[in-house]
Amino acid sequence: MASFEKIIFYCYPKISKVVSVIDAEFKKQVFSSRFDYSSAYSQCQSLVKLTNAKIALLKTKKVVEDVLVSLKDLAPFVKYKYFGVKNEETAFIDSTKRSYYRIQDKIVKKLRNLLEVKGIDEKWFDENLKNLTYIKEIARRIDIREQYFKRIQLTKNFQEKPLPVKKIS
Repeated sequence: MASFEKIIFYCYPKISKVVSVIDAEFKKQVFSSRFDYSSAYSQCQSLVKLTNAKIALLKTKKVVEDVLVSLKDLAPFVKYKYFGVKNEETAFIDSTKRSYYRIQDKIVKKLRNLLEVKGIDEKWFDENLKNLTYIKEIARRIDIREQYFKRIQLTKNFQEKPLPVKKIS
């Protein structure tokens, strides 16, 4: 599975929409509760789960915004890679240069440290976000993308190194 910091930063642009979907689901469950014949306790548990998911997502959004502010010079690289932002701030980034990939490696380590300082670590992620459907889908897409790039890298390596040829005598 992809690292939690990648998942958090890839899901950040859509957190507001996911929170609005959770709000709509909450209202739907509240208004339809009179037709639900399950116990009041189970209905309340369902509403508490939705509320906890919303709180965790809003905390994540706030922490990501704080991390972006503290990154300063590296923020354009994060916005370019994780959010797909292409504007005058990210226009200078050439993703084909080796320096870009070195910077991305530094950023991943720095993101993890900054998130942990702000209170989001792997344990918190597993307890609060990992089981949300949206987060599971983001993680699945990241895994597929990483597998794809590994396959591409393997084929490039294979093409660069020619097979030894045995001479037949």
